[in-house]
Amino acid sequence: FLEAAVDGRIEARTIPREVVARLRALKDPKVDALADRAFGAAPATPADFKAKVARLTEVARTGGGVPKAGRTIYQERCERCHALFGKGGKVGPELTSFRRDDVDVLLPAIVAPSAEIREGYVPYTLATNDGRVFTGVCADMDPNVIVLRTSEGEDRTFARVDVEAFEPSKTSIMPEGLLDDLSDGQLRDLLAYLRVSQPIIDK
Repeated sequence: FLEAAVDGRIEARTIPREVVARLRALKDPKVDALADRAFGAAPATPADFKAKVARLTEVARTGGGVPKAGRTIYQERCERCHALFGKGGKVGPELTSFRRDDVDVLLPAIVAPSAEIREGYVPYTLATNDGRVFTGVCADMDPNVIVLRTSEGEDRTFARVDVEAFEPSKTSIMPEGLLDDLSDGQLRDLLAYLRVSQPIIDK
């Protein structure tokens, strides 16, 4: 699969970022090397993130956006995991009370989601005895089962006897690069929507 992405038989840009994150979670050197060739390595230093945030902040402050257009982008990229105004997923934190009106807070949280992971949303990697690997937040657990909420918003229950490894990760479920393919105008639209104080009412 990765070799096909490297040589162009599969368009790398069409592969969901959460799939790439799962591949990297395997911690296999060969898989990591192919993933880097197909999708590019993530920014390696805090300076890279700082530079990206600075550029996006400048874009955000050099023009306004259209909240309604931004809502469409939000629904495509964010709503499956995050709830806003009572609508959306529960994989990531609820955003209504987040400091959405402050781009100095908002942009770093999007660009570097692993830098600060909120309590209750620590990601876990779960490996089963038959070789499957899952990532998600722990929705529930007891001595017999572990319930993992995946990035698709699905709660999956695993019997502990079928689990080979279950450990916290320092890498957020929220993938990096969510803004990379947006135009400057689309970025402004998305931020305009994220900063609205109440739901948009369609007329």
